[in-house]
Amino acid sequence: MLMFVLFFIFLGQVSYASVDPINFSFASFDSQSCGEDGDLICFGSAVAGNGFVDVTPRLQHTNGTSSSGNNVGRVLYKYPVLAWPATISTSFTVRISKDSNSTGSGDGMAFFMTRGDGPSPVNSYGAFLGLLNRTTNGKEGNMIGQLGVELDTFYNNEFDPDDNHIGLDTTSISSIVTASLNNIDIDLKLGREVKVKFDYDGWGKMLQISVAYAGAPLVSVLNYSIFMSKTVPSSVYVGFTGSTGIVSESHQILDWSFMSVPLPKYSLVDDQSGKAKKKKIMAITLPVVTGSFVLVICIYLMVKAYRDKSRRRSKGDLEIRSRNAVNAPKMFTLKELIKATQNFSKEKLLGTGGFGSVYQGTISDTLSSVAVKKISATSKQGEQEFLAEICTIGRLRHKNIVQLLGWCHERDHLLLVYEFMANGSLDRYICKGSLSWRTRYKILTGLASALLYLHDECGNTVIHRDVKPTM
Repeated sequence: MLMFVLFFIFLGQVSYASVDPINFSFASFDSQSCGEDGDLICFGSAVAGNGFVDVTPRLQHTNGTSSSGNNVGRVLYKYPVLAWPATISTSFTVRISKDSNSTGSGDGMAFFMTRGDGPSPVNSYGAFLGLLNRTTNGKEGNMIGQLGVELDTFYNNEFDPDDNHIGLDTTSISSIVTASLNNIDIDLKLGREVKVKFDYDGWGKMLQISVAYAGAPLVSVLNYSIFMSKTVPSSVYVGFTGSTGIVSESHQILDWSFMSVPLPKYSLVDDQSGKAKKKKIMAITLPVVTGSFVLVICIYLMVKAYRDKSRRRSKGDLEIRSRNAVNAPKMFTLKELIKATQNFSKEKLLGTGGFGSVYQGTISDTLSSVAVKKISATSKQGEQEFLAEICTIGRLRHKNIVQLLGWCHERDHLLLVYEFMANGSLDRYICKGSLSWRTRYKILTGLASALLYLHDECGNTVIHRDVKPTM
């Protein structure tokens, strides 16, 4: 029975995550963003309106003195997201302005992940950036479950390289790694719009932070190996925090997009050598016992396989039919799609568009023809299109809308699998002028039915925006 236990433990390690991808985007913010019907929760001094979220208040001066000292603000997306096993990408634009009447600055702001959806810790103003306070700072047991990417504008000579840097914070405001922005001629405190991009590779366990002034190409400033599963809970809340000390400073968020794509559970494996050592020890200490068990189990399995062959086949067929009946997008493996498209050969190429190329493929299990869209790695909007199609087209069910059958995200590959339209594009027939008016009328009513479904009947409204009046 020992071998049975080990076998099922192994199966448990390679099972896939069952969480759906999540994607949200804020092009700007208004007064309702933090309201009862909004998707954000604002705490402390944070307030939304006029196109941005003001994490700490705008500078206000009365009789030459500033009124925004020792402020703490926090804003969270109100729903939890998957931190691991997953690949995460988020980008945002901030504008930080120091007090024009002061020579100093401080203290900064941060994008962060945390286990709860509550307000900032008490007295977390100043250098603590709303992440920690004197009681929790440096105490791993109290603050396990938090990761912050700080944009620090105040120089603390105990642990900061300067007053213009990026840093990663977990259990202490003393960052585990920092990178000065002076090296790429970016000053956080000038009141200019600064774009920040956070990319976490759940396969390679590598976190990359890129920064640039808005409109300029992003520059990678920090690359750090970190195991998300050892840093934060699997389910986290994401958002921003900021604080000021005795010197006032404005911290504004102008836009924000976020996506998390789940990975298989085996992507969490990080110590293959340790597992190999354990297997070697077991092989040395238990050769006789394990050998006996293997022999007995092999005989048992052979007999059981012979007796239950027909029953298992029937059960397998039922499972396949059940999955097909659900008609939900399936997670394909890269190996399956390479085989289906003959390694994306030129002979299988159907066409090329702005986001990538489309290939004809044949799924070996069902011998069904599919169209596989391979999103280009050089497309700036490729990741957004990939996730948008999974989250939007994947839930649509209409006879006149091409069905999204599945998707694949392994390492840098982004692939979408659709129904294959054997007769090609409709415009090939319309432009020939050989269609009768009865047929044209039928086409138009079918198109109208699909648009009505998208606009009014599918739950969340979908706007096509690319219907061409070819006829």
